[in-house]
Amino acid sequence: TINGHGGTISRSNQETTPNFRLFEVAAIGTLHLNDVIIGYGGFVDEGGNLKNTGNTYIQGATIRSGRATDGAGIFNEGNLSISHSSLLYNSGGCGGGIWNDSTGFLTITNSLVLGNTADT
Repeated sequence: TINGHGGTISRSNQETTPNFRLFEVAAIGTLHLNDVIIGYGGFVDEGGNLKNTGNTYIQGATIRSGRATDGAGIFNEGNLSISHSSLLYNSGGCGGGIWNDSTGFLTITNSLVLGNTADT
């Protein structure tokens, strides 16, 4: 569980920063993200900011400015619940904000999805 109290977890957006995903939740894992800003993860294949194959619960958070081939903001193959949150300005090949794979379960309530872009 991460209770961010409005704080930010971010990869530097400088060009010289190595490419990496910020969070990866394994099939047996569970992650709770509360009141935190996640940003600038990526330039990876799946899930620039977050890749979920387990159980992830996002409450009152912002997922922003991720970059990835699929699911720049979030790539989901597990159970993902997003509530009272924002997915902003993520950019990728498929699924700018979220890529929900055929094996994934996704619930979004009272949330904003804005300014995300994808090539297809």
